Amino acid sequence: MPIPFFDKFMHGLFYGVLAFLVMRAWLQGRYASLDWKAIAMTLFIVALYGLSDEFHQSFIPNRSPDVADWLADMSGAALVCVTLFFVWGKHRRAGS
Repeated sequence: MPIPFFDKFMHGLFYGVLAFLVMRAWLQGRYASLDWKAIAMTLFIVALYGLSDEFHQSFIPNRSPDVADWLADMSGAALVCVTLFFVWGKHRRAGS
């Protein structure tokens, strides 16, 4: 019996990891400099990658692009970005 919404959960999980890695690269280890601009750039990069992935699927037999998949991708990425903002922001405030 398939698990409901498992596919969307996995999209969110993998794109959350991608967002973490993009943000880590963008900040170059300077986590204290995490701000809304870094989050916006991370989400922009992840969104473009997700769109290109969905477009790419239109050329693969038995696959098709799906807006719901892209929304799941972006939900996972946004959740990770906002969580990191509050976690690293709290750590930054505690260190000052």
